[in-house]
Amino acid sequence: MFKEFLQTGGLSLERLHSLVQLADAGSLAKAAGHDPNQQSRMSHHLSELNEFFKTPLTERSGRTLKLTRAGAELAEIARSQFSALRAFSRRVQSKDYEWRIGAGDSILQWWLIPALARGGAPNLWTLHNLRTTEIVSQVADERLDFGIVRSDAVKDSVHASDIGTIRYAIVVPRRLVRGNLSTEAALADLPHATIGTDGQLTERLRKIASGHGNIFQPRLKCDSLGLCLAAVRTGRYAAVLPTFILDEDTVVGMEIVEADLEELSRPMALIWNPRTLEVMGDSAHRTKDALLSALQAEDQERRLEG
Repeated sequence: MFKEFLQTGGLSLERLHSLVQLADAGSLAKAAGHDPNQQSRMSHHLSELNEFFKTPLTERSGRTLKLTRAGAELAEIARSQFSALRAFSRRVQSKDYEWRIGAGDSILQWWLIPALARGGAPNLWTLHNLRTTEIVSQVADERLDFGIVRSDAVKDSVHASDIGTIRYAIVVPRRLVRGNLSTEAALADLPHATIGTDGQLTERLRKIASGHGNIFQPRLKCDSLGLCLAAVRTGRYAAVLPTFILDEDTVVGMEIVEADLEELSRPMALIWNPRTLEVMGDSAHRTKDALLSALQAEDQERRLEG
């Protein structure tokens, strides 16, 4: 059946892996770990693939080697097959498949990990702290099995199901509270710690403040919600935090000035590539359903606690 197709040399798993590595890294130097010998070997592999398929799979863009459209398509096919082969190998060796999921740091810490524990965490998981665009991209090209992102970031290349909504509250140390503190005053008059990498959140807060003739100007920019929370615990900074990280222990010594800033609400979704589920079969569908159920249950539990 495949004899005629395979009678020409130049096709191998190693050569296809070089193509996938280039697709993932974006440049041959990065894919080769800046090792000249490995780079030469990978370049040779790619040339042989070009010859086998009788079409250019790569092209030069300045000094960088990039995939052509055909090369990108072949890389997706190869990646799917590698995933299937890896799953088969683990299954016949009675090993657990290592499911890969990406989300932001706070989602991983305060939503996903509790959800996995709630679901009994029967599978082997690897968690990746990534930006939204990276998550969507890596699920689309099957470097990740699942991702958790804002619903408005979902692309046509992936499937998605809603898992709940992130809601935000203004949290202020009691030592900074003077009388009846309004939402507007809490944003404009107090020193705030905020996520420096979340430009969308900061911009929305500025719009809320400007709508009341005020200016939102954070005094401390942090890389994570954990750092923002640590800043609030010093008693010298307020912060706008997602309610899913707030529990009885977290809010000791703090006042919740605004329990639900509706303008900041973010519907969230679990995303996956339908090809992944097709290749992996029933186990992937069961894993997706269990993960989705656990994430939704965790969101519901937080709502009830709130």
